[in-house]
Amino acid sequence: MIVILALFHFIQPLANIFYLKITTAFNFSVIINNLIQINDVKSIFDFWILFPLGGLALVIIKNWSWPIFVIVQLYSVHLHLTYERFTWPYISNHPLPYSIFLLVINIFLIIYVSLPGIRKLFFNRKLRWWETHRRYFINIPCEMTIIDSGEKFSSTLVNISQTGTFIESDVTLQTNTAVVIDFKYHDNTYSLYGKLISIHVIGGIRGLGIKFLYDSFHTNEQISVKNLIHLLKKTRPELPIT
Repeated sequence: MIVILALFHFIQPLANIFYLKITTAFNFSVIINNLIQINDVKSIFDFWILFPLGGLALVIIKNWSWPIFVIVQLYSVHLHLTYERFTWPYISNHPLPYSIFLLVINIFLIIYVSLPGIRKLFFNRKLRWWETHRRYFINIPCEMTIIDSGEKFSSTLVNISQTGTFIESDVTLQTNTAVVIDFKYHDNTYSLYGKLISIHVIGGIRGLGIKFLYDSFHTNEQISVKNLIHLLKKTRPELPIT
């Protein structure tokens, strides 16, 4: 839903162009030439950047981007209330319907996210539903090694995605502890580097949420995980997003 709403923001300038073409006697060349000739920075920002900026803030939701999204909407409200009829590049008696539609949706979104229970979920990166990668149930033995101490623990790899894994374990570790997960699947051996990001319970199973870490030293591991996920798509059930 969030991704779709952001997409609507990104295409808003193009949607306005098509609306003007449909509702006026001007052809595309006249409208585009008019837009190209705009040399006022404010007008350029209002037409081309304002709504896409709001969409970008939606996609990368962080503590600093949400205020940007809200400010964009407040500024947009101001533009709509002070709209001057038949001024270029809008050529319309009233603000364009597509922009009004997005603005109304955005206002409702701001009100909804402001609710205490929703706000906590919305800003929790672990629960951001539009960024959740597909997880696959795998339930195979694995061995976890703590890099700093060299301690090893035998456990079970419950599920895995492109970005991380959930491992059944009663071990208590500090967040950001670096680990290596070793396991075999379909005659292939995997050794994946990651860090602990959470300790929680899934389906009555207490375990560790491990985020894989990829950099220039672990490109082969990233390729291995991609190949593993491709194999799991054929052999294992996909878990619902939670």
